[in-house]
Amino acid sequence: MHKESFSEIFTYVGEAPEHTEEEKKEIERIIKNGRKDFEKQIKEMNWKIVSE
Repeated sequence: MHKESFSEIFTYVGEAPEHTEEEKKEIERIIKNGRKDFEKQIKEMNWKIVSE
């Protein structure tokens, strides 16, 4: 396996490049779906605690 140096992995210093509109929408979708999944898991956990 080839070992990269730190400078090869992190090719720029400072601010990351701006996301495109498409990337922003995809990030928002992922966050929204993640929140829904997290809320569902919490509700399931609460139901298990209440039913015990």
